[in-house]
Amino acid sequence: MIVRPAGAKVLLADVDGNPVVTEFAHGKGKVIFSADPIEFHADAQYQSYGHQFYTALLGRLSLSGEALEPYDAEVHCFIVPSQDKRQIKLLVNYGAKTQEVSLDSADGNVRLSLGMHLPGVVVSAAGRGIEAIESSGNVFENEQPLITSNLHLMAISFGQATIATAPRLLLLPMATGNVTVHTSHNFSKPVLLMGEIVDGRWKTYSKSPVTLKDGKISIAMNDQYALSMLLLCDESDSDATITRMEIWMREPWKL
Repeated sequence: MIVRPAGAKVLLADVDGNPVVTEFAHGKGKVIFSADPIEFHADAQYQSYGHQFYTALLGRLSLSGEALEPYDAEVHCFIVPSQDKRQIKLLVNYGAKTQEVSLDSADGNVRLSLGMHLPGVVVSAAGRGIEAIESSGNVFENEQPLITSNLHLMAISFGQATIATAPRLLLLPMATGNVTVHTSHNFSKPVLLMGEIVDGRWKTYSKSPVTLKDGKISIAMNDQYALSMLLLCDESDSDATITRMEIWMREPWKL
């Protein structure tokens, strides 16, 4: 990928002069973009430059950060401010083993799994339920199964629906394995679209039927699906789901 700044200030360039980190003033804030996927290769235990990068980023944004309490806890939970009434909780497992975590959501309780050195996310709304989740295993909402899984997965509903009732879901599997979505939505002919966003448009690489039985949609996440973007919807709703996905990419605040 070659980045060409259009009004943005270059903060860091590579040896050939190509921009790596840029800054762009937008409204009352700043947008800082990094073309380097640092999370994929910077290990906090072995490479210090990952910490150095984010320390410099905080300094550029004039943020001092806050102390973690307790600092040596195996799992930390952060509450992320939202622009609406949804509650966003980010979890990080710093421990050397998988952790089973139970915490309050905006609409009750959620149980999920955090793999070693992996994060988790719970987005929920009072009176509705869980709208997005990241977990390394099974997810329970108010003690009822929501997702049965043996892999690290993100699941995001469309249109602020809940995962349990949504007619459209974005699934992001991080490995191979098996996933079952427990749903109360009355799908007529559910399908799974695998693809990606190319130049702001969704490109479908495969479309496969999935089976709904007793309120469960089970999907075998093979090598093709792992690390891919998957859209779960009714076949008749495919075009509208793709359109909404493209809007998300252009206007992510509408998620």
